[in-house]
Amino acid sequence: MSDHGGRCALCGLSSGKRIYTNSKEQVPLDSFDIGQFAHIYSESRKGPRYDSTIPKEFLASKENFLLLCINHHSFLDDNYAKYDAKKLRQIRQEHVKLIDSKLSLQNIERVILITVWDDYFGKLNTSTIPGTLRDNECVINYLDFHTTTENTENINWIKECEAISRKWKEFNKEFYANVSSLVDGFHLYSITQIPFAFFIGLLLKETNKLFAHQWNREEQKWEGHAGSKSAEDIFLAVDIIAPDQKDLIFKVELTSRIDPADIRKLNLDIVNEITIRTSNPSRLWLKSVEQTDLVLAKYRDAIRQINDLPTKKVVRLFYAGPIPPLVKMGAAYNPRIDPPIVIYYYGVDSKSGEKGYTLAYNTIDILRTFKLL
Repeated sequence: MSDHGGRCALCGLSSGKRIYTNSKEQVPLDSFDIGQFAHIYSESRKGPRYDSTIPKEFLASKENFLLLCINHHSFLDDNYAKYDAKKLRQIRQEHVKLIDSKLSLQNIERVILITVWDDYFGKLNTSTIPGTLRDNECVINYLDFHTTTENTENINWIKECEAISRKWKEFNKEFYANVSSLVDGFHLYSITQIPFAFFIGLLLKETNKLFAHQWNREEQKWEGHAGSKSAEDIFLAVDIIAPDQKDLIFKVELTSRIDPADIRKLNLDIVNEITIRTSNPSRLWLKSVEQTDLVLAKYRDAIRQINDLPTKKVVRLFYAGPIPPLVKMGAAYNPRIDPPIVIYYYGVDSKSGEKGYTLAYNTIDILRTFKLL
């Protein structure tokens, strides 16, 4: 709960320790202390501090909840005679007042953590996530997206994206819709497949400030807000041979070059190409937020140039790069103005068994399917 400042209402301010909550699952985060919501008035007749005179509207309101560390949740319920409802309402009022007076002076920002992973790459290492947060950031919720894809063959993208979309809508309904004006930003940590990353960006396009973090393979940690590498070696190459041709190939080459032979296997017969590339592609290329921002700027420039062409285009995206820029590209996509983007991924062909590019989905089709337009 944002008005608790991520602190336990009993010990949080004195200990200085922040606690974090996630939505329904209470998914544990390594190195995080997970808090719990406690009722002041129980909704159950058998629960502590039950009062039949309390209206149902109040029972469901935030004023009937305390954010507590795990120890103090059980402590209050075991000592409900001493800590009656009147006492807990007083504790809540004083705690929220202190949060407003003390923490506001520190310019506290309320953020939400999002993790995205699938069975192909395995569960994320979350142990270094706390190190990516600034001292003035308070985590008020945690959302975990997990897909069950175990390989790159025969993936049902509609089914998997539907599960992600459903979870996001539930999160909006149960939590985010009520506090969206109070949320200062999202922190996203993801190691997943290309189509999932772009789709997550599509879902997050209406959110506040989005920080998409990169997993540093060398140091085995998540990179935070800053990095050490210059962001000036990114280029945009536009090669429009037939302006009236409907389709256009859009390549992003940041971690490796995309082999033209792999695209030719698709028999697309497309001559127009736009490419965003770096001079030295590498799996370790992305090391700063500034690099992600520059890729996003090049992407927007490319989309503007595509929109200025005389014929409406269908963009076929082939992406070889880290997850953060791709998520930001998805978040920057405007289906009412921008051309449809067909997302491809590199995997195993189910018929031939050969590796190569396979179509995942068309952005317009998938947005219509999940009623996101």
